[in-house]
Parts: sequence; structure tokens; C-alpha cells
Amino acid sequence: MDATPFQKSLADGRHALLQNMVGEWVGRTRVWFEPSTEPALTLLQRGHVRPMLGGRFLFHEYAADDGSRIHEGIALYGWHLERARFEVAWGDDFHTGTGLMLCAGAREAPGFHGLGSYPAVKGPDWGWRIELAQDAIDTLRIAMFNIPPDGPEALAVETLYRRAGTG
Repeated sequence: MDATPFQKSLADGRHALLQNMVGEWVGRTRVWFEPSTEPALTLLQRGHVRPMLGGRFLFHEYAADDGSRIHEGIALYGWHLERARFEVAWGDDFHTGTGLMLCAGAREAPGFHGLGSYPAVKGPDWGWRIELAQDAIDTLRIAMFNIPPDGPEALAVETLYRRAGTG
């Protein structure tokens, strides 16, 4: 019997690439409030990424320490086979308040990144882009970009993880 599209993806497609991110992670998160400046915050971060629903999704739970407070967050990552896009639901106690940021990648865009938006205090919504990259099996980069309505995107949050126990 032929494998289903999901089974194929889990064996050697986008879902297989997501499975490489499963594990315990430690690293550093930097936060920028203004583009082209030094980071406003640098935090130590620990994360746990686990598969959910037979590998259809990844659940990322993390805590970051700024020296005076622990910040917590969660994300659900997935690859939508029918729409051929990366999807994310993300929330934390620092950026998203009581809401979830929902992001989806463009159909033709390679890699794992999704675009969402959030309401500004005044004026039109701002954009937000989340990107996951894994250059080696023991590293993971999660980057988040702020996109003002009238300007180019700028790096807002960057987490550089290494697999726990790898040095």
C-alpha cells in the first residue's frame, strides 16, 4: 500500500525536518525595541520541543530569564500539506498579552517562516514574521521580525539555541 502524503512528509519531507527540532534546548534570546541598535535585552532561555499528534505538529514551550523575572512562552509549529505552507500559533507573557499570534507562510516560500500581524496602539496593524532555521542538528535559530506599516522589517527577537548537553 502506498504511503499517505503525511507519511511521506514525515519520512523525508517538511515534517521530517520539523522532527529534527525535537528535544531539549538552551541558549540566548536577544530582544530589540528599535532597529539598528544594540539589543535592549539579552536573556538566557531553555526550551522543550516535542512532537504532537503523531508528528503533525511541534509544541515548543520555553522560559527565558532576564535576571529579575522569568518570561514564559509557547508555540505550535506545523506544515500544512494541502496549503503547502508553514503555520505558527505563538504566545508569551512578554509580547502577545492574552492573545495568540497566528502566522502562515506564503505558498511558494521555502523554509519555515510565517507572517502575521498585531494591532498597534494607534493606526494600522503591524506585521510580524517568525522564522525557524536549523543549520545543524544541534542548533536552532528562531527569529522574529517587526514590520511597521510604513517601513522595512527589522529583527525584534532572536533565539539561538544549542541542544542541551552538547556543550
